[in-house]
Amino acid sequence: MIKLAISGLGRMGMMHLSIYEKLVEEGYPLQIVAICDVDAYKLEGKSTAITNLVNSASENKLSEYKHYSSLTEMLDHEELDVVDIVMPTHLHAHASIEVLNRGIHCFCEKPMATTVEDCQKMIDAAKRAGKNLMIGHCLHFWPEYVYLNDCVKNETFGKVNGGYFWRGGDQDHVKNPSWNNWILKRECGGGAIFDQHVHDVEVINWIFGKPRAVSTLGKSNATQTYLGMMEDDHKTYNIVNTNYIYEEATVITALDDTSYIGYPFGYGFRVNLDSATIAYENSELMVYRANQKPFQPDLSVYGSSNAYYNEFKYYLDCVKAGVAPDKIPNCGSKNAIHMTLCEIESADHNGKIVFCS
Repeated sequence: MIKLAISGLGRMGMMHLSIYEKLVEEGYPLQIVAICDVDAYKLEGKSTAITNLVNSASENKLSEYKHYSSLTEMLDHEELDVVDIVMPTHLHAHASIEVLNRGIHCFCEKPMATTVEDCQKMIDAAKRAGKNLMIGHCLHFWPEYVYLNDCVKNETFGKVNGGYFWRGGDQDHVKNPSWNNWILKRECGGGAIFDQHVHDVEVINWIFGKPRAVSTLGKSNATQTYLGMMEDDHKTYNIVNTNYIYEEATVITALDDTSYIGYPFGYGFRVNLDSATIAYENSELMVYRANQKPFQPDLSVYGSSNAYYNEFKYYLDCVKAGVAPDKIPNCGSKNAIHMTLCEIESADHNGKIVFCS
């Protein structure tokens, strides 16, 4: 039986908990032992956070788990096999290292950390402890993105010529604030470019490899002005567009915009290869070929349509089997942080080309 605890019960933490509860209901050998959050009202299920995520843990079950307001206290009092870190990004490194140093497996929500140095410290701690560290880059388990990766790696439709990735929608941080507004602070959450755009940064690194350089244009969200947080030296970017520069003449771009007024959150991609275009739009994956009828690939081979379910079950399966969770290499998670920091440097200098090597 795997004994698990979660530290951080914000929007993502409650979603994580809902997946673990589903696995328990299905008979998976998992026991949810404890939950931890600095805000006591969240432990009682009283958070009013609005989220686009479809899963939500049962508030009726929260009383069944032991409650803690301190990660250290929880680790002192509980015998655990796995701790899931779903805390603000700037706390990821310290919390994960503390868990790993206790000889406990660690799952950590993305992004990995706020600096490349902290990412490496996390990797080193996992190696010393001989325990599994995996970062929650869920697109590795999103059937549509896994299909794209397979097509690119296998050259199913030839080589890649270009690709466009996007995500965004109305993110009102005034009506739906994060804890201490951490998402909007450059040193804590980094705004959309670091907290949300990093999904596409990481998936581009995963599918196409690390680019030679990036060129990024960014704009700060007016929400920061409302919160009195706009400082030129510490501004975050909530509209961002990046060109990824490769040795070959492959044109890859990614756009993220959380400033849309009233527009629902969405995401997708279009990638054109030698003999096909693969498009994921409006929650539908299609393959287009010249003079042929477009078709929808069979994605059932990639497991559940719920990527988070696939992700957490895979991680727990690795813990149970005593093997490393290689589907999301920690070096790739670290590369995503390096690339994102390069993008921020580029945006700070009006799109200057910044090399990622």
